[in-house]
Amino acid sequence: KITKPDMKKTLLFITLLASATFTKAQALKDIELLTVTNRFAEAKPLIDKFIADPKNAKNTSGFYYQGKIHNGISKDATLAKADAYNNKIASFAAFKKYLELDKKATLLTDDKFFAFLDLYAGFSDLGIASFNDKNFEEAYNSFVKAQEVEDFILEKGYTYTELKLNKLDTNLVMNTSAAALNNKDTATALKLYHKLIDAKLNTPAYEGIYDFLVSYYFDKQDSKNFLDITNKAKTYYGSNTYWSEKELLFLSKTDKNAMFAKYDEIYTKDPAVFSSSYNYAVEMYNVLYDRNNPKKDSVVSNKLIKVLKSTIPVDKDNAANMLLSNHLYNLAADYSEASDKLTKPADAAKKKNLIALSMAKLKELIPYAENSVVYFKSLATLKLDQKVNYKSTAGYLAEAYRNAKNLAKTTEYEKLAASIQIK
Repeated sequence: KITKPDMKKTLLFITLLASATFTKAQALKDIELLTVTNRFAEAKPLIDKFIADPKNAKNTSGFYYQGKIHNGISKDATLAKADAYNNKIASFAAFKKYLELDKKATLLTDDKFFAFLDLYAGFSDLGIASFNDKNFEEAYNSFVKAQEVEDFILEKGYTYTELKLNKLDTNLVMNTSAAALNNKDTATALKLYHKLIDAKLNTPAYEGIYDFLVSYYFDKQDSKNFLDITNKAKTYYGSNTYWSEKELLFLSKTDKNAMFAKYDEIYTKDPAVFSSSYNYAVEMYNVLYDRNNPKKDSVVSNKLIKVLKSTIPVDKDNAANMLLSNHLYNLAADYSEASDKLTKPADAAKKKNLIALSMAKLKELIPYAENSVVYFKSLATLKLDQKVNYKSTAGYLAEAYRNAKNLAKTTEYEKLAASIQIK
């Protein structure tokens, strides 16, 4: 049986539907008015209520205004940084939801997607503020979110006249790594620093990164990473001798043969670099006078003398003069002791040769030891170790001149040695 429709009920339904539509539209108008007048705190409960309604689950305008409102709230200077961070998170999520629902992105297109650039800058500024407050965990989280927003912008292909974004945001990566490092998250900082290193960045601004990594891998005795980063640093910042010095120190602990080969390479290239040349001499000296290796290598000894003599002109504190004097005196003593052990007539020629070698080394040390005396006399005060070296030097010269049959000089330096009181 077909019955006529109840017109009263139909009219009531139409009236109710129109009322609901009007209410939704009015709610959005109220939210929009509060948003454009920057009354974000008042707009928040309204937008939260609007979005919570299942009927508005796909309302594009609702999510757009939710993004605007939460970002607006996050800029309140009185807001705790953690709350500002959470509001920016909510804003980013709302804008992304809006884009899912509105493929044309009409509302965001009007301002050329500036909302995302604003969030990127906002997260970055929040990270810097937290870092300055020494809240490194909050700083790190904010910088990570800034990177996430930037990656999103680049993926979407949005561009801005206000700022050009790059795939590798070096400032942001450096800030993030600094926050991670200060937050005791070294592993993350290392990954971020390697990201910059892998990009072959080589301006003065990034030299500190190479320094950090070189020092880190030096302490960890990680040969592979240490040598890799050091070689890159030498390529980019070759004028700084620090890298070679650090490499040599590392090799001295891990591979002596490689260390000497590297020292020789550096010395051959530029013997006038005092630090590397003098350290080369010290390493050779230590090998020659190692108690566990009493046999002296004449090749190493001759190389040591050559290196020290070429280093003395650029020596500012007498170290090379003193080391060369010590070595030459020790060689003279060794020859003398060896000659004393030869008592057979058959060894007369050999004994005579050893005595001649001893005297030659004593004669050779005279100008270098006298340079040391001049240096010590120029000092207003002497430290204990300087007094010891001064007294030793005077003794070397007394012995050298005694062998040279120069009585006046012998007496002069004997008196000098006796006058130096070591306390």
